[in-house]
Amino acid sequence: HATVVDTEYLSGLKMDKYFNVLSGNVSINTTNNDMNIVTSNDAVIEYVNPLQVNDFIMNFNFIEGVNNVEKINFYLTDLHDERISLKLSYQRDLKGSVFKINDANDIYVSSDFSGSESSLFRLEYDSNDLSVMPSNITAGYPQTSLNGGKFNGFTSDFAYLKIEFEGVSGDAGIHNLKINGQSFFGFDIDIFEPQILVKRNSGVKNLNEIITLEHATFSDVLSDNLTCTMSVKKPNGEYAVALDGTILNSQCDTSKDYSILCKDIGVYKVSYYCEDSNGAFAEYTYQFRVLDNIPPTIKVDGMVTSAKVGDTVHIAEPQLGDNYSEVTYFNVVEYPDGSMMYVEKSFVATMAGTYKVFYYVSDGDGNIVIAYYLVEVK
Repeated sequence: HATVVDTEYLSGLKMDKYFNVLSGNVSINTTNNDMNIVTSNDAVIEYVNPLQVNDFIMNFNFIEGVNNVEKINFYLTDLHDERISLKLSYQRDLKGSVFKINDANDIYVSSDFSGSESSLFRLEYDSNDLSVMPSNITAGYPQTSLNGGKFNGFTSDFAYLKIEFEGVSGDAGIHNLKINGQSFFGFDIDIFEPQILVKRNSGVKNLNEIITLEHATFSDVLSDNLTCTMSVKKPNGEYAVALDGTILNSQCDTSKDYSILCKDIGVYKVSYYCEDSNGAFAEYTYQFRVLDNIPPTIKVDGMVTSAKVGDTVHIAEPQLGDNYSEVTYFNVVEYPDGSMMYVEKSFVATMAGTYKVFYYVSDGDGNIVIAYYLVEVK
């Protein structure tokens, strides 16, 4: 496949050059607000750049009065593996149209071939659940690729698009074409920013937890020449280092997944940047917070466990520890009658019975541990 990268900037973009006519008598004409693709016989055209298909969306409509076609087919074929391919079709029907996946799985949709404004077609593919959504109606789930092999999604995240007009008798055409948010008409320059698609790994993480940051998909419908970066900053502002030793700064490989050890308490910032060959750029940032969920430790030795009524009982000094932060504690004594009192270093045994001496220990992240021992008073 040849690719076109923001063609002919000096004289303005040539939108029709982004489509190759593979067969048929096809004319592609752009105006200030639209692009018409018209054929007088069965035809196949191909978009020259690979398109991201993690969250693929396409809109189009037939041209009113230029709609003499029985079926229009859209082929998505994986960038690196041609065996992974879907054929997604709309076929004319008296009630509207029938949507098909690989010539099966009929789904009736209300959009028709009339070309009216109310009959705009919309086609979506979602890589999260491998679903295809035709014109916002019931989703379809392809089980196989076009060649009959099991369909497990597009492994490269990108696919080539072919459009086929089938059963043409007269003239047939489409317009109002939009692919992944990119409209096609008489732009002088590429004003649309690239797309950054990423599966966020945000939220709260535990201290010393290992997490994986999946690679992002960077794409631009008009440009295949992109400058892309990603970086991860720790709470102290320094760049994080992945488990494989990669420093996650703007020089790291953006096509890889990275696993990192969350060994610093606070907020990590994950940033992505993508710029096309015309200087249009996109930025995306998300954060995750690392918290210490490990409680502190306490060890108590030398406890006084028996006394007489009227004695002053000294509370044993604890040995405290924590994996990350400083700890604090306080003591509460439960008397034999069930009453409780905050104490510091000692208490007076005013009645006979069993006393409980509690230690409430907490670290800087609010993790708490409670310990106690018994004192028998006679």
